[in-house]
Amino acid sequence: MPRSSWLPLLLLAVLARPIAAQVAADSIVLRHAVVTLPAELAGFTVVDRKSYENEAEGGFLRYQTPRELMADVFVYPVRAVEGCAAGCDSLAVDEEAAAFPQLIPVLVQRGYFDSLRVDVNRVLRLDGATGALRGRHLRMVGTRQGEPVSSEMYLFGAGSYLLKVRSTHPPDAAADSAVAGLVRELVGRMRARARADAEAPTCADGPADEQGVSMDVTLKEAPGAVASRVEGALREHGFEVNPERSRPGVWVTRPTFSAPEAIKEVVEQHPGLVLRVEAEAAGRGTKVTVASYALCRVAGAEGSESEGAAEMMAAMLVMSTLSEAGKGRP
Repeated sequence: MPRSSWLPLLLLAVLARPIAAQVAADSIVLRHAVVTLPAELAGFTVVDRKSYENEAEGGFLRYQTPRELMADVFVYPVRAVEGCAAGCDSLAVDEEAAAFPQLIPVLVQRGYFDSLRVDVNRVLRLDGATGALRGRHLRMVGTRQGEPVSSEMYLFGAGSYLLKVRSTHPPDAAADSAVAGLVRELVGRMRARARADAEAPTCADGPADEQGVSMDVTLKEAPGAVASRVEGALREHGFEVNPERSRPGVWVTRPTFSAPEAIKEVVEQHPGLVLRVEAEAAGRGTKVTVASYALCRVAGAEGSESEGAAEMMAAMLVMSTLSEAGKGRP
């Protein structure tokens, strides 16, 4: 499907997601990272969080003030942009901003608004310790259930992922200012992460797709006992855990263009790999999920097959080591 066709649908899916039950966690699991946002920002406090099953959709945190002004913060990976090897997050921001007006008739038809129009669409540059970060600010005005509303949307690129802030409320300059303050503080804290992402290898033929390979196994041991086995299996096959992007129960590796060694026997060009392993309680045991993602697109007629073969082999090697280590254990 052409990018112009599915982008409005993706935006609608993000805006119309049902809200999950309140949780205290403030981390969002993405393809290559676990992004942790501050629990308190500019007078707002996290009251809800959700990571979607499809990691390409990322997740969101819901912030709220004591006066019940709400703002949803979405974090999700930058999708591959054909022909783009650097600065793809800025291109993705512009594409989403340009696509939003196409979504308005659908939002009205589905009853989210009685009427809605874009009143402001401007480029933003927010300064901070690491320099300026480029984004877009859209303000929509309309009505909902007969009452006037103002709907704010801020979009910023942060390296390998995008940051979106959404807030819909009755027209009020103080509310608009509060949301803008949240965005300024949030972008300031996210920028260091974007600089770290910029150190990742550049792909000559652009980034790989978002598909990846995932497989799981249920082990007899409790999650705490499985941790050392996961780390050992990753280390055995040449993957280094990145502590800044991992948390208890989730291991994200650093990008590698050399591991595992066995991949060189089946593909001519190593696409680069990142693995994410997650362990969660399952009855009396632990379900371990190993997800493997190619970093770079491999050019040529068989390029996608090479990416898939590398992803599959990496996941299978780690999974096999985990399974073998569990044999004979009580």
